[in-house]
Amino acid sequence: MQLFPRPQRVSILGHEQGEEQVAGALIGDAESFATPGDSGLGIVVDASIASQGYELSVVDGSIEIRHSDELGLRYAKDTLDQLRQQYPTGLPDLTISDWPDTQNRAFMLDISRDRVPTMRTLAWLVQILATCRYTELQLYTEHTFAFGDHEVVWRDASPMTAAEMTELDDLCAASGIELVPCLNVFGHMGPWLRHEDYQDRAECPEGFEMPVHGNHVKPLTLQPTQANADFALALVRELTSTVRSKKVNICCDEPMELGLGRSRQAVEERTKGDVFVDHLLRLMEPLIDDGYEVMFWGDMFRIHPEPLARVPKERATALAWQYDPPSEPGTGLSSLASTPELAEMFGFPADMYLGFESQTRQLVAAGYPFWAAPGTGTWNSLIGRWPHAKANLLDAVDVALPAGATGVIVTDWGDTGHMQPLSISVLPIIFGGAITWCAGANRDLPIASVCNQILGDETELIGPALEALGGISERLSRKGLNGSGLFFDLLRKPPFPATGATTRNEMDELLETLEISAAHIVNSTPTCGQTDEIKLELLAAIRLARHGLWRTGKASGLEGRSDASMHEDLTKAIALQRRAWLGRSRPGGLGHSIHILAATVLSYEVNT
Repeated sequence: MQLFPRPQRVSILGHEQGEEQVAGALIGDAESFATPGDSGLGIVVDASIASQGYELSVVDGSIEIRHSDELGLRYAKDTLDQLRQQYPTGLPDLTISDWPDTQNRAFMLDISRDRVPTMRTLAWLVQILATCRYTELQLYTEHTFAFGDHEVVWRDASPMTAAEMTELDDLCAASGIELVPCLNVFGHMGPWLRHEDYQDRAECPEGFEMPVHGNHVKPLTLQPTQANADFALALVRELTSTVRSKKVNICCDEPMELGLGRSRQAVEERTKGDVFVDHLLRLMEPLIDDGYEVMFWGDMFRIHPEPLARVPKERATALAWQYDPPSEPGTGLSSLASTPELAEMFGFPADMYLGFESQTRQLVAAGYPFWAAPGTGTWNSLIGRWPHAKANLLDAVDVALPAGATGVIVTDWGDTGHMQPLSISVLPIIFGGAITWCAGANRDLPIASVCNQILGDETELIGPALEALGGISERLSRKGLNGSGLFFDLLRKPPFPATGATTRNEMDELLETLEISAAHIVNSTPTCGQTDEIKLELLAAIRLARHGLWRTGKASGLEGRSDASMHEDLTKAIALQRRAWLGRSRPGGLGHSIHILAATVLSYEVNT
């Protein structure tokens, strides 16, 4: 018996199976448990059943479902459908008791770093999320919504329209998912502030110097004023009017320039945390008065916890993000915590290497409601970082949930041109849904075979291919920060240069893995919809990853292809990426994303 997600508890023919054993273990076959057929289906509303949970019993072909709410009934019927597919001649006598470890299981997709999915792709995503029992979807938005009075900001971005948000909201609701509007309205406002009409709203209208790198960065953060709060609230209310949810995520993470420009005096007279909370309250309180539950990123309070006492706890939730699993000090993103300027700018605690333990400590101490936000690990990678993502997701459920997190939101970001396709994120999406439903039963999920099942690939090739691709970055000795070494070697000016070196044997092994994975994808037959488009975008990602590996070899001092050959290969890889992008994503951000790749061609000295 293979059920997904694996249930909390199964009893069959009088033999109990605990959480650890029920995890999809084969407990019999159709012949040995065949019954004459279903003599009836009874559905009973039972208030004693946990919210979203259910009890499913089969006795002599009679089936009874007990549940307390609509989602519990939906999940029970989904389990029953899986059983009927596996036992077409009759169901075994059994009882399944199932309930979620946490009521709030969300997925966030970045649609503001160039790649905005088509409506058809979003419908495909909702189908996947429903299968994985996510309860919520957020589309992370900076400027990719067609605001009525601000066309200059979004007109080249192929944004979501109000009608499309409403259509997606209806689709989500029919699938048992809440579409929660998400709009960043404090930091990460660069797409707005680059335009003359909005530049004067910036904390640093002329931009600022990024610590360590010394790069001059265009303005990203709004000045914390009442006028800017009113401006932002109007945007939030326009977006929220398109959906039925009474939740909203206003983000407010990483206000990098806060205290460096127009608010410098206020920060010096008080503290950065106090000035941040002043503005957070300008945004939160009117929305709470409107009846909304407000979410926001809690990174400011990791190193400025005192002002958190001023933030209302009713109808509000902080999101604690952490995208590296626990590691040694000075590794991963935690290496940036050793630089005081960066630690202050991004809110990195000194012991960030501890994972969610350090990221949630201040929220726990304050008794503030929070969710954990791990990531898919696919951004800055092309082909994913599956082992990294798996460990990060497990840290969220093993540490943050026992510490009091009331939800988990799995995030999928689009840093540096959002070059990875959505299909690369399937493994962490599946695993994140499974372990936030029941970590005890699903932590050792056979991810490749479950992926084949969900994507409908009877060849059983696509799951192993995605797993192999996702392992390449971890196997590569040359490492990247917040991404893969091969990805950063592909860029002309990477945000974090790769470090370390690869060997010839390692290079040959990883290139062979890419070749085998490409062959598996070509021969796979996913039936979940958009088959040709999914295969094309995976092949495009592999082609770019191969080029990145070739560059890694050059950076490691290995003899490789000529500059002319590399130029030709990258040109062809870019053409394939362009074609694959347009299969499942809108054209708006394609030019910028391709520009990041095309700029790397200039680094080759090609003799003509």
